[in-house]
Amino acid sequence: MIEPPEVVCARHYIKKNKISYPVDIFEVLSRHAQIFYKETPLQIDGACVDLKKAGRTKVVINSRMSRSRMVFTAAHELGHIIIPWHTGSYVDVKVDVADAEMAYAVEEAEANRFASEILMPSKWIDHLIDTHGSPASITKYINETCQISPQAITIKLQQCLPAGYIYARTFNGEVVWSGKTRGTVPDPPRVGTKIFTKVFSGSVEVSKFPYSSEEYIWWKFKKTTTPARPQEIDWRKTLDTILRDTIPDAEERSKLWSSINGQIASARSKATLDLDSIYTALNLKKDSIVACGGPYALVSTHPDFDLFLLQRSYSFVEEGPRKKK
Repeated sequence: MIEPPEVVCARHYIKKNKISYPVDIFEVLSRHAQIFYKETPLQIDGACVDLKKAGRTKVVINSRMSRSRMVFTAAHELGHIIIPWHTGSYVDVKVDVADAEMAYAVEEAEANRFASEILMPSKWIDHLIDTHGSPASITKYINETCQISPQAITIKLQQCLPAGYIYARTFNGEVVWSGKTRGTVPDPPRVGTKIFTKVFSGSVEVSKFPYSSEEYIWWKFKKTTTPARPQEIDWRKTLDTILRDTIPDAEERSKLWSSINGQIASARSKATLDLDSIYTALNLKKDSIVACGGPYALVSTHPDFDLFLLQRSYSFVEEGPRKKK
């Protein structure tokens, strides 16, 4: 994967200046600019004036913000100073990207990516993943030692963790933000849904980091080893049997057939082509089918439903990838 140039710029700066971690970002920023802490309107995080002018660059940081916000703002302003193509002056205002001028929005995003890397270098995060275990433990450590917000840490972990992780930020038990790492098959809980004790039966580890009235929750999924191939993989016959055993009405059976096959095909499309990935994806999809309740729960808890999933997994592999029309 090609890294954005501003991230490469941050890594070069870390190496050149031998930055150690956790970093005192205010001390680093003071090497390049005079820092002023002022009470400004809350929609203004900070400002950077007279970039690339030695001895004249000034940075203003809104002292009304939380400490974690001030830390990220300091790293953001450092980005404006260090990124070679950022010139002039910047006032960093909380605006919707859609409402901002394109050049301004692009440069603000670049400064944010620089800030994330300078505060939490990917190599350091990789080390913490190896030594601290769960994402919640890593979040707690970085938040307490670096005073970086859990949201900024979560975004960084999403970029660094391997496939198989889902996260949600909750307020009073309700999801306000969620996502997953690249290559993860299950979908994260939707915004507005309530989080219960056990959301995904396929998860092997759940870690939580409480923060004020919020909670950051991570689920780690295992990759299932697929059982041996059944002698017959006539999944249609198996699903017919399941539906006849559980659903007496023929019209309802027909609707469920289409619905369940659609959900299974959708799960398969999110997996890679190897058998274990497909089988894992289909078993995780079973959780959401069971959660639908009613006739879906009757069908998906039938003793032969696991056989149906196994047969379907092998049939997907043997059919190979579908050609696009």
